[in-house]
Amino acid sequence: MTARKNKPLPQTPPPAPARNETFRVFSRFWDVDAMNAELDAHPERVRTVETQTHKGGLYGFVTIDEDLLDSLENPDRPIIMLGIQTKKGVGMIVADGNHRLERALRTGQDTIQIFVIPAADEPNFRLN
Repeated sequence: MTARKNKPLPQTPPPAPARNETFRVFSRFWDVDAMNAELDAHPERVRTVETQTHKGGLYGFVTIDEDLLDSLENPDRPIIMLGIQTKKGVGMIVADGNHRLERALRTGQDTIQIFVIPAADEPNFRLN
């Protein structure tokens, strides 16, 4: 993979295809398609942040498919960060976009676009 310069990102992210995708952490499951629908409905909530500061709480525990990094379906789509209430406070995890984040880190991209689902809204996306 070769390094690339930051390019202007689209003002409105293209819609994500429905994939019947879920996100799982231990025994919890979340509806990724519903999170992407929320992103599509509220593109004004997308913000640009420094790449290194938004790895999320599970970075390093996620398996990255190396073959997928160069053939991402929608590499500029915002990464969805999900707020999770814990005993210690609110944590953030990458619910959709681990491969996009990894690609941005490896190519030295300074900024990424993220869409945050607040911890207060997290139960709306939980499947169990």
